[in-house]
Amino acid sequence: MSYEDLLAKIKKGEAFTAEDVTEFEKETRPTSRFNEVSNKAREFQAQLKAKEDELAKLQAEASAAKQTMEDQIKEQLSALSGKVETLSAEKEQLAKERAELDYKLKVVGIATKNKSGAIIKNPDYLAYRLKNDGVDIAAADKVDAYIENLKNNEPELFMVAVKSGAGTGQPPNTSQMQTARHTSLWSDREKVEYIKTNGEAAYLKLVAEQPPLQK
Repeated sequence: MSYEDLLAKIKKGEAFTAEDVTEFEKETRPTSRFNEVSNKAREFQAQLKAKEDELAKLQAEASAAKQTMEDQIKEQLSALSGKVETLSAEKEQLAKERAELDYKLKVVGIATKNKSGAIIKNPDYLAYRLKNDGVDIAAADKVDAYIENLKNNEPELFMVAVKSGAGTGQPPNTSQMQTARHTSLWSDREKVEYIKTNGEAAYLKLVAEQPPLQK
């Protein structure tokens, strides 16, 4: 009996003989097993796809995390590099300021204590002249010769002490310290040069602080 005959028998409600049962099982078992295997295959395929998707997600997350970490490290390195450059610039500026201060202090020492024995009124101006004329302040002999030349040719740059009561045995009156030449004796050119070098306020202050010209 064919598979179709068996199905027709089932539809009619007719009872199966032992032979019919054997024939039906023979006809239906491969299909049932195929369906079972197919279902399992689809289930395994779905599980495999899910695992592949999970793996791809993990790989994407790992790649994103790696990129984020690399970006953070690059940002930190850039920030540190900027700080190093800033500190280097600050260090260089401080070294420059320290060198300038040391130079000015040495010039002050030259202005107040030199071989000529005279005191230069404006150490800042002396520093300008020394630099402008290329005088090495570490060379004492050159500095002494330079100061002596200034004293001989530009005495107005120096201060001198004038003693009151000469011949009376009285001590020097420090209130009578004045420039080598009184400002009232300066030419217009000398006044202009002084103001250009030191400023108008310094000139007016000098005039105000000078004692009357002694005749």
